[in-house]
Amino acid sequence: MADYDLLLSEAYTLEHGEPVDIGIKDGLIVEVGALGGDADRVIELDGDFVSPGLVDAHKHVDRALVSEGDRVPRGNETAFDMERSLEHERAYYANATVDDIAENVVRNLKMAVSHGSTYVRSHLTVDTDTRGTDTVAAAVRAREETSDLVDVQFVPSSYEDTTPEGRAVLEEAIEMADDGSVRNAALLGGSDPAARTGDLAGTLDLWFELAEKHDVDVDFHIDEPHTLGGYVLERLADYVEEYGFEGRATATHGYGLAQMPAWRASEVIERLVETEIGLITCYNSVRHGMPMKELLTTDGLAFAHGTDNDRDFVLPHGNANQIEAMIVLVNKLHAARELAGPDAEYRWLESNPGLAALWELLTYGGARILGIEDEYGIEEGNPANLAVFGSPSPQWAIFDQEDPTHVVKDGRVVAENGALV
Repeated sequence: MADYDLLLSEAYTLEHGEPVDIGIKDGLIVEVGALGGDADRVIELDGDFVSPGLVDAHKHVDRALVSEGDRVPRGNETAFDMERSLEHERAYYANATVDDIAENVVRNLKMAVSHGSTYVRSHLTVDTDTRGTDTVAAAVRAREETSDLVDVQFVPSSYEDTTPEGRAVLEEAIEMADDGSVRNAALLGGSDPAARTGDLAGTLDLWFELAEKHDVDVDFHIDEPHTLGGYVLERLADYVEEYGFEGRATATHGYGLAQMPAWRASEVIERLVETEIGLITCYNSVRHGMPMKELLTTDGLAFAHGTDNDRDFVLPHGNANQIEAMIVLVNKLHAARELAGPDAEYRWLESNPGLAALWELLTYGGARILGIEDEYGIEEGNPANLAVFGSPSPQWAIFDQEDPTHVVKDGRVVAENGALV
C-alpha cells in the first residue's frame, strides 16, 4: 500500500519559507516537509504555489446565473435600479421551480470550485410571496450534490422579517438550512437594519432574539452610508456584547467606512475588533475611500472577501472567481485617496506586502469568518483542501490571472486548469 494517496512535490506555501512536499492520505494532510515514500499520484510542482483552498465568504447563489439564456444579459436594458431588479426577481421566482434554482446553484458552486474556492458562504433570500422557502430547498439540495467539491454555509434572510408571516418563513428557512452537513451550516441574515425599517433598535432586537432562539451565528448586510453606517456598526457591536455573540457576528460591505473621515473609520474598526465582529468586503461593491490597508493590517480583525453576485439581476457579470476579483480590486483602488498620504502609501495594494495581505483576505481571513480556522491551512492533520497555481507566489498568481492547475478537496483532485474532473 502506498504511503500517500496524493503527493504534491516541491511546493511553495504561505505557511513554509522553503519548498515542501505535501503528503495526503484519507482526505487529510498527513505530512509536510522533505518527504520520501511513494504515492498513488505524484504532482511535481517544481516551486509552484500551493494555497489553502480559497474562501468565498459572501455570495448569493440562489440568484446566480438568472440573467443568462438570451443573446445579451437578461434584465440589463438600463443602468442598475433596485426596484427594476426586484421586479425582475419577482417575475423570475414566480415561475422558477426548485429544480431550476438548484441547477443554477450547482453550476455556480462548480464555477467557484474551478477557480480555487473550496469554502463558500451564501445568503439566501426567502419571502411570503414568490420564493417562499424554495430557494433554501434548492440550495440545500445543491449543497448535498456538491458536497464532494465544496463546503457551503447558508444565511437565510428576509426583507419581511419584521412581520409575523415573514418571521415564520425565515425561521423555517433557518431550520431547513441547519442540516449539520458542514460547520455553521446555517446562520441568520438581514439587511440595512436602520435604513430599511427606520427602527434600528427594533430590528436588531428581532435579529438577535431569533439568532439566540435558534442558536445560530449572524451575518448582516450593513449597507447604510456615511456616518449612519458607522453608527449602525457600533450599535451592532453593542448588541453583540449584550447577547454574548462575540466571535459569532459578521458585517458585510460596511460601505460607510469608505465615506467617513479616517479617524472616525478607525474608531469603528477598533469597536469591531473589541467585539470580535468580522467584516466582509466584495470586489464589485467596495467603495473608493475604503481604508483597505488599515482593514488588512489591523491585528485582531477578521476580514474576508466574497464575490457576491454572479450574472443575476443585480450584477450582469461575475464568474465566482476570487483571483479575477483581486486584480479588479487592485485596479479599482489604484488611485484611491486612502492609499495616498504623508507615509507614501499610494498604490500600497499593488506592493508585494499589499498583495500578500489580499491573499490572506481570500484564505485565513475567510476561515476566521466561517469559524473553521482550527482545521484550515497547510498543516499536518488538517483536511486536504488546496488550490495549486502554476505561479511561484500569491503575488504572481494574482498578476498571472490563471486558473489553478489543480484544486484538491478532501484529498481528491476535483478540478484541473479551470475544469472540473
